[in-house]
Amino acid sequence: MSTFSLPNWIKPHLFLNKRFIDLSEAEINTLKERLSFLRHDNPEVTVAIPAWNEENNIYRTLSSLSESKTNYKVEIIVINNNSSDKTQLVLDKLGVRTSSNPYRARTMQDRWDLTKREERFTCAQTPILFIRPTGLI
Repeated sequence: MSTFSLPNWIKPHLFLNKRFIDLSEAEINTLKERLSFLRHDNPEVTVAIPAWNEENNIYRTLSSLSESKTNYKVEIIVINNNSSDKTQLVLDKLGVRTSSNPYRARTMQDRWDLTKREERFTCAQTPILFIRPTGLI
């Protein structure tokens, strides 16, 4: 028996035993709708997520971000590092703003779009991390 357990707020974002292709249209549409609240033209905060071949992970991270409770105008940008899987298809289906990264090195990927942003705050996020609903306050 494990002494540790996951916080309850993470569990809905795990999509246990499901790859992105296994999600129903209703699940995809619900996630897309929740993410639409984090798509501002003049954001105060940008959450930049570098991704390379994250087809079956990125939607979990985006799901946790979609539950964010914040008073800031937030945008999410996923910096796709020329993924060879269906990462871009997942992002397109979810309506997430993306940017292509011409660099192969991971450190350059992490910084690619951050220098182009004019918001007051920019937050870099890994593609396999969960964010608490109050994590962007």
